[in-house]
Amino acid sequence: MFELRDLYLQNCESATLEPKQEFLNEIEECISNGRATLDLDIDGGITYNKLEDKDFSVILDTLKKGGCIHSICVPRNNLTDIILPGISQLIVQSDSITRIDLSANQITADGIKALQDALVQSQSLTHVSFSQNDLGDEGCMQVILALRVNRTITHVNLSDTGMSHNALTVIGALIGQINRLKCLHVDNPHNGIDGDSAAKRLFISLSSNESLTELSIARAKLGDDSAFLISNALSVNTVLTNLRLRANGISSVGGEYLAKALKDNHSLEVLDISGNKLSDKGAQAFAQMFTENKKLQKIDMSSNGISGVGLLSICKALPQNNTITDLCLWGNRFVDNSVMAAWAQLMKGPKGQSLMIDFEVHFTDDLPYLARTPVDSSPTVWF
Repeated sequence: MFELRDLYLQNCESATLEPKQEFLNEIEECISNGRATLDLDIDGGITYNKLEDKDFSVILDTLKKGGCIHSICVPRNNLTDIILPGISQLIVQSDSITRIDLSANQITADGIKALQDALVQSQSLTHVSFSQNDLGDEGCMQVILALRVNRTITHVNLSDTGMSHNALTVIGALIGQINRLKCLHVDNPHNGIDGDSAAKRLFISLSSNESLTELSIARAKLGDDSAFLISNALSVNTVLTNLRLRANGISSVGGEYLAKALKDNHSLEVLDISGNKLSDKGAQAFAQMFTENKKLQKIDMSSNGISGVGLLSICKALPQNNTITDLCLWGNRFVDNSVMAAWAQLMKGPKGQSLMIDFEVHFTDDLPYLARTPVDSSPTVWF
């Protein structure tokens, strides 16, 4: 690692660039910990000193000439397609890179085209993230076609990439054909799609898939038709543990479908259904499910139009549940004094004492006041 540091400093001098302290820090950490493998992790959103193509090209040239690298995670920088051939070359010549995170840069389908052969050939990559890049259907399809051949990639993030109907349908079909993917994120596809139609193949494939443990498809314009297909899958799927359906259009009807399926589901542990339209009727269906489900541990039902009636049902059901530890309900409308008193009483009991909740009830002049819990003490349902 000493040689890698010296080589990088020489390369920066030759290119008349200031060395990036973040990269030097990564090398120093390896040296101090006695590690021979480098994890390159430079998050431009944290450092506020974003990498440009010229900076990263020097880093890539340095890594090609020496050093064993385990991951390349450079989210939220100003990197463009120009650096993709260099990353591709590094992946091909290395047998140790397991993770690539290029999320929130300026990558397009042209850049993914330069990377596609490396994605196909790699025998070490397990995690790839291209989220928040303008890939469009063309770029997404290139990633999907690589997944057909690659035998090691298990975690894929294509959220916020402009994916439209065609790519979402094809990746849905792929889920039904291969049992290698463990985690798939396809949040916020193209605005113009019909979510229920585009995601139909994906949800049908869930019934037969035996590998996917985590699926996130938030902000995808899903409605009750999708909820029905998902419920069918949950009735038979035995491997899915984490499901995120945040900010869709699922109503109480879809909520009832899901709640019914979850009564007998023995795998799902985390469900984020926040920002939908469950209302009191949907909340009541979920409350009934709480009394029978023996697997669900974390659930986010925030911002679902639930009022005191729905909350009262949840209050009555929770003491009969032994598995739920994290519950989010913030953003609903609980205004009835007696219901809030029932909630406060629940929180004083054994079940309430073991729950992580995202709001607290305070009474001022006998009127309920809701306060959101501090971030450090609030449940984190979805990481």
